[in-house]
Amino acid sequence: MQRFILRENLKKFRVRLDAGVADAERAYLLRQIRSIQRELALLNAAALGVQRYPIEFGSLSSRDRSLFHRLTETAVEPTMIIDPRAGMRILDVNDAHTAITYTERHKVAGERLFDVFPDNPDLEDATGVAGLFDSIRIAAQARRQHVMKAQRYDLQGPDSRFLERYWHTVSVPILNDEAQLVCILHQARDVTETVGAAGFTGH
Repeated sequence: MQRFILRENLKKFRVRLDAGVADAERAYLLRQIRSIQRELALLNAAALGVQRYPIEFGSLSSRDRSLFHRLTETAVEPTMIIDPRAGMRILDVNDAHTAITYTERHKVAGERLFDVFPDNPDLEDATGVAGLFDSIRIAAQARRQHVMKAQRYDLQGPDSRFLERYWHTVSVPILNDEAQLVCILHQARDVTETVGAAGFTGH
């Protein structure tokens, strides 16, 4: 019911936005839309993962676990392996990923993705969670990698305070021998210095 209400409100706000409004109301509507998108992403990730879409999942086997280990250990880029089922838990990360995210491998493995990497609560129009959920969903549904342009997704530092960060990311579906989806390989490159120097004009 909550997801239904949020989707209906999202439709209403988008209709009002498309109708043409003053700048102040437009800013308000955009904040509301982004807030709803974030809530929907969190609810869908927890309850469904990407399972509401026409995707055939393979069961996780010991062979798959070995595959996850190989994928993370051989990757040069910061890499995370994500279970796309309900809860969307982190299966593994590599050392390059923990180094740039101030996390520890043994602490994040098994945790829900958006519990470990929430949106900055002080950023009203944060789109990190919604954008990452959509990237994983698109990759899983299309069965091909999905690349995101530079996006702001603030990160909790060692003192738990949020740090402004921008990322280029790619989500890649990993299939088993039966062409069933078993996980998502997600790589992120920190482009904060580049984006900061050029100026960021979007979310």
